[in-house]
Amino acid sequence: MNIKDTNLIRAFWAVAQCKSFSGAARMLDSSQPTLTRQIQILEQQTGMHLFERSNKGLKITAEGTRLVETSSMMMQCVNTFNRQVVGQDNEINGVLRISSNELVGFYLLPKVLKALKVKYPSIEIEMDINNSIVSLSKRDADIAFRMAEPKQRDLVGRRLADLQLGIYGNKELIEKYGAPKSLIDLFTRPVIGFDKELALINAFSDFGVEVTQKDFTIRTDNLLSQVALARAGLGFCILQCRLAENYPELKAVLTEVKIPPLPFWLVCHSDIQYSKKIRAAMSFFGDTFRENPYESQQID
Repeated sequence: MNIKDTNLIRAFWAVAQCKSFSGAARMLDSSQPTLTRQIQILEQQTGMHLFERSNKGLKITAEGTRLVETSSMMMQCVNTFNRQVVGQDNEINGVLRISSNELVGFYLLPKVLKALKVKYPSIEIEMDINNSIVSLSKRDADIAFRMAEPKQRDLVGRRLADLQLGIYGNKELIEKYGAPKSLIDLFTRPVIGFDKELALINAFSDFGVEVTQKDFTIRTDNLLSQVALARAGLGFCILQCRLAENYPELKAVLTEVKIPPLPFWLVCHSDIQYSKKIRAAMSFFGDTFRENPYESQQID
């Protein structure tokens, strides 16, 4: 029997990817009952048993496994089709979905987005604020701000001004423990680090300082929390210099240590780069953040 409703295949693909109906519902912006019903219809139409349901969760069957690759190919074609449609858009209106990490989204974008809306009032803005790299191929976002140069050949990037980094501590913290005299000495004091992310540990290793997650007194992957913890005096922390300079309670230490700056990139998929809306937004953001990203910062 031919499956004419491609939404059923889309539902199957999402459930297979997420291994749960609830996760697939979030991915597709749908509901769990809707996806459950779609899978039931697909099983009825194909005569196949696609998923095993038990108290331990959801497991795809052997029959279902043989269909995953084909469903993924279909979704790739759908995503390519949608990107190419957007790429031929000749109007500066409609939804513009932007992805950024927490610091960019909280400190740098609000006033800039206000200016963008003044210039292009017909653009509707959606923001995906998290520290993960979203898929531009799957159109999880139209434009992304990233802290690394894009490596994929199907992405188009524009380098913005680098973000300088430094080590900062609350003044009361420095008075209590004294300013560290070296990176090794730093870890005889409270230090704020990441919970699961290993980039900071690798960065210290590049400086010849071998540390583990346990060497950080407080650990969180939330960048806004790291700023708040540093301001409250719970530990020394690596922060963006122009951000830390806004808070008088913070003072730079170990200024002789030259920490490599964060590269700051604006990225979109090549399929949509010629959309009039995307070109306008890329140009606007690129010009705004080309020299001084913190010029229009919003500080609490």
